[in-house]
Amino acid sequence: MTFSPRVDSIVFDLDGTLYFSEEHSNAIREAAAVYMAEVLGVESEESGKILTAMRKRFDEEGRVGTLSAVCVELGGDIRELNYFLEKTLIPEAVILPDPMVRKLVLELARRFTLYIYTNNTIGLAGRILSHLGITEAFRRVFTVEERWRPKPDMEMLDDVMIAVASPPGKTLFVGDRYDVDLLLPESKGSPVYLCRTAEQLLRLEKLLIR
Repeated sequence: MTFSPRVDSIVFDLDGTLYFSEEHSNAIREAAAVYMAEVLGVESEESGKILTAMRKRFDEEGRVGTLSAVCVELGGDIRELNYFLEKTLIPEAVILPDPMVRKLVLELARRFTLYIYTNNTIGLAGRILSHLGITEAFRRVFTVEERWRPKPDMEMLDDVMIAVASPPGKTLFVGDRYDVDLLLPESKGSPVYLCRTAEQLLRLEKLLIR
């Protein structure tokens, strides 16, 4: 697989795409359980079980069970949830920057216009990008705060594509979850790259013909 030389912009997801940390993923789930425990009036251990059961229900119904969607379904507030995560999480303590990923991103930034599109807040995303040493590589970071409509969301995707200002066929989307990060962009004609490991991410440069 290679991507057309017409590609001139790349929109990256952040979590699970530009870094890989099971410890941080666990911390996100645990923090969400603590937030939802307050909403539901139960202990955090119980709320964690409720979140897991709701995600299973989403899967059975063919719905995209992101953490945000599940929490909102259970009565959580998207703004409160995300600001709680921003205040609670310490990504700098658990994410190990990969110098090879940093080198790749900085090299791509010399050849393409790069963007981030994430369900994080700008504060949390900014801290992660700074910790990874790649903040300067991205022209703009699109976050959940833009519309308070987390991915996947067609209206927010339209905003992103208007701001990127390249035709869909010239804008590559890179993410670790097809249904969350890539399905909608692909439906609009954008090339997509599913990436779940550092090895897959590092392969991207060779797939881009320029």
